[in-house]
Amino acid sequence: MQLNANVLIVGSILLAVASVEGTQARRDTWWAEVPPSESASIMRLCRESGEPAPFREVVDDHVLSAVETRLKNTSIVPIDSEEAFRLVGPPPDKTRWGAAYLVRAVRFHPRRGAFTAHLCGRNLLVGYTADPGSSDHKMVRAVLVVELDSMPDRVFVTCGVGAR
Repeated sequence: MQLNANVLIVGSILLAVASVEGTQARRDTWWAEVPPSESASIMRLCRESGEPAPFREVVDDHVLSAVETRLKNTSIVPIDSEEAFRLVGPPPDKTRWGAAYLVRAVRFHPRRGAFTAHLCGRNLLVGYTADPGSSDHKMVRAVLVVELDSMPDRVFVTCGVGAR
């Protein structure tokens, strides 16, 4: 099980570090990749102590526009557990949210892939891995509700296409 978790973490890091071929000109301004000069140290940190963070995507379009506005000037905003529940329901495998945050994310439209959220030290890596052939689709903003013990120092947000 630990090997599978490390493979997922390293895969998420590689997605966060790598440029997505063919999407550079269409990247949303919320895109924030790990600087190449820091990728090795953050990958090491994720292998040693990285852990997936419980999250859910805000999918209601009416709610999404309101919460997106709250992330206009920052990549993460703390919210209380009741608001988290109203926005996305219960957290995965639990009945109540702990310390919850609204977090920037990007994905391709239409939705054909999956998000990941990993806390590596004081860095939160949010990635979206789309099905092969999705890179020609429009990149759009998304918002996740993520449960973390404390606010990370930095949030990296990427979107890419999985291997065929």
